[in-house]
This record gives sequence, C-alpha cells and structure tokens, in this order.
Amino acid sequence: MRKAVHFGAGSIGRGFIGERLHASGYEVVFADVNEELIDMINEDQGYDLQLINHDLQPLHIDHVCALSTIDDKEQLLWELAHCDVITTSVWPNNLPKIAPLICEGLLLRQRLKKDSVQVLACENAIFASTMLKEEVLKLAKDDVEQIQQSAVFVNTAIARMVIDGEENGHKFVKIADDYELVIAENELLDRKEHPIEGGLYTSHLQKYIERKLFIVNSAHCIGGYFGWLYHKRYVRECFEDKAICNRVEKAMQEAADLIALKHGFAKEELEAFIDYTIRRYITPGVYDDITRVCRSPIRKIAANDRLVLPIVECARNGLANTALCEGLAAAYLYRNQGEAQAVEIQEYIETHGIREAVAHYSVLDENPALIDKVVAAYYHIKEEIKNETAVGL
Repeated sequence: MRKAVHFGAGSIGRGFIGERLHASGYEVVFADVNEELIDMINEDQGYDLQLINHDLQPLHIDHVCALSTIDDKEQLLWELAHCDVITTSVWPNNLPKIAPLICEGLLLRQRLKKDSVQVLACENAIFASTMLKEEVLKLAKDDVEQIQQSAVFVNTAIARMVIDGEENGHKFVKIADDYELVIAENELLDRKEHPIEGGLYTSHLQKYIERKLFIVNSAHCIGGYFGWLYHKRYVRECFEDKAICNRVEKAMQEAADLIALKHGFAKEELEAFIDYTIRRYITPGVYDDITRVCRSPIRKIAANDRLVLPIVECARNGLANTALCEGLAAAYLYRNQGEAQAVEIQEYIETHGIREAVAHYSVLDENPALIDKVVAAYYHIKEEIKNETAVGL
C-alpha cells in the first residue's frame, strides 16, 4: 500500500485531504501538534466522518495513524524519507513552522537515495506549495540542490465544506459531497501519473485559484463579518438574511467580472458558480459558527489575500469594487475579545485611526483613492450599526 504523510489533522486534513488520500489507496500518516487528536486517531485506528448530503451517514477512514511533530520527530523524518506523497493543510501562516521538518526529511530522503517525492500544500492561499518550497529552500542553505533533487512542490486549489463535530466526547468531521481539488499538472513529476484521485489536473491553475479565492473565500469571509456585525451566530443565517446575502452577492459579482476578464470564464458559468456557492452555505443541517469564519482577520485583510487582491485588481482594470470595499470595511469593524488578531486590529485603529490601519494591514498606502473608498465604507457601516438600521443596498 502506498503511503502519504499529511501535515494537519484538523477538519480539512481529515475531512478533505485525508479522505481523498484514503480513497486513492494510501495509508495516511498524520503529523500534528494536537495530542488529543493524535491519541484519538491512534486509539481508534482511524477516524469518523459524517456525510452531510446523506443524512449524516457515517464513514470510517482506516489505514491511518498519527505522529506528533514535537515528540515523534525521528519517526516522522523516517516517514518523510520513505513515503510516496507529502501533503499539508495547516493554514498558510503555519507553513514556515513545518518547513524545518520537511527540509530535514527531504535531505534524509536524498541521503537514502529514495525517489523524488511530490509535495502538495492544500491551503487557502495562492500558490501555497511555492510558499512552502521557498521556506524549505531558505533552511536548506548549502543543500538547495539536494532538496530540488528530492522533491517537487505542486500547487493546488481546494474547496470543500468541512465542519468539526463532537458527540459524547468523540470528535468527527461533517463533509459535503461536492469539492474542488485542482492540481497543477505541469508541476507533477509525471503528467500521466496523478497522485490523488478525483482531482482536476490542469496547466492553468491560477484561474481556478483566483476564482475560488476571490469568489468563494471572499464571500464566506464578507458574509461572516457582516453576520457578526448583525448578531448572527451561523454562516447560514447570513445567507438566509436577504439584505446581507444581496450585499455579499454584489461583491461576488464584482469579483466574477474580474475573473471573467482575466481568465475567460463565461458569464453564465460564473453565475452558476455563484449560485452554487450560496446554496452551499445554506446546506440543510449545516451550522458553521461565525467565529470560525471570522478568525485570523489579519491574514484575511492582507494585501495578497481574498479581500484586498480583488479590490486592487478591479481598480487596476477599471471595474467596479464598491461591494468588495464594503466587505473589507466590515472586516475592520470586527470586534471580538476572544480573537487576538481582532483585538490587535482594533487597538491599532484606536491608536492610529482607520486610515492608517488600512494602509498598514492591507498595504494600500500607494492607493489613496482605494483607502478613501474603504474608509468611507467603514464609517457608513459603522453608522448603520449605531443606528441599528437594516443593511442597505
């Protein structure tokens, strides 16, 4: 049986990438820092999923084990040196944290004269595998050539509804049938040999990455921040609220116009994609907590992420971006004392003002007109909240 090492045993790791690796015939070795999850997987010799589209029918994933990236380093390095594929779903900001282990494992692989391995970072970020490769190469120093001989880093775009669940102390993941796993075919060791079944293999990955990031991730995020401002608890409540949903859909349409211009998607195809995305967020029986969607706001308001990139590119191409700017403004209004990044942003705004905050976190200091637009939206939405008026259109 082929073996995969997967970094990250969270909901995406178990519910999406782990499930796909299992379906592709791999034994999966999870690498994580969460001792509770590691113990659960090893004690159960697997883990459980529930199928959202099939009345939460259970699905048990076997042929798996889990190792601690802290306590099981030597075993993990051995696995990295001998496995058939390496994958990750650890969040983009954690890629530098796993890079040392991957670097060391690949160098061991080279010393043992093992075949080159494919590394797929399955993250909500543009070219995450390239990001991971750069971190690994930084650490390699004089051994860069050995790293390049021992591995290729293959970029991906991913999308699937996965939700953590727990009953009687037992953790599981709810998953939807539909998913998107787009893999850069031109970056594979061999274009004829696909490492994961059920993926869409293409030499034009960027258009799928941007479609997903600018439309799906952006909408999820904007809906979440407006939902928080209007006291919603679950994502589905945001998209069931006509006023909020209309606002988010306008942002999605603006992003879709950009994607059509850049990548040639047909208007009808993107409209169907938007409809599908909204329906996904109101799937019966799915209750995705707003705080999960709104977490890590610093990453989401950054210059190279889902909110700012489409705003800047729409402006550059002469396209409307008003609703997208409102979405970014809503993120700057996110106040949650339980979220450290949200607290940091609000403290920065209190000290420096919203204009400086937008320039600092979203790096829009070279785009004063865009800053004006976001700041105006910020104060408009703030007034809406103060007056408890309905979300305007």
